[in-house]
Amino acid sequence: MKRTARALTTLLLLAATTSAVGCATSSGAPRDVRSSAAIATTAPSMLVSGPALLMHVDLDNAADQAVLYAVERKAGTAADCGTGPSGDSLRLHGGRTNPVNLVVPAGQTACVASPSAHASLRFHARKSENGLTTDAAQLLALGAHDR
Repeated sequence: MKRTARALTTLLLLAATTSAVGCATSSGAPRDVRSSAAIATTAPSMLVSGPALLMHVDLDNAADQAVLYAVERKAGTAADCGTGPSGDSLRLHGGRTNPVNLVVPAGQTACVASPSAHASLRFHARKSENGLTTDAAQLLALGAHDR
């Protein structure tokens, strides 16, 4: 009985130590977020809140178009996107990958608006709890694309 209790105590201690080490090493590490969404309205939609690097946005249908922009995060909901772009925006083309490499700083949200109420999209972002470190060429790729 003592042997079983000692083995169980050792096992629990090992599990707790492993869990604590795992949490300590993964805290703040960037994590990839891949998602898809069906846009069922012409109202702007929220894609991802910062800090994050939005790498690409893909519109499934070749006839779809959308506009990507960043806004200040206030409520943390799609309502933040309703103000529309206050700065640069990027036109997204349907039926292909749209590489954007847009850094969304903490306190901001990336939004997408489509004139079609039936668009479907996929995106890939890298979230970070500790912010993102990038070079100047990667900060905002909006100027490198069609507007």
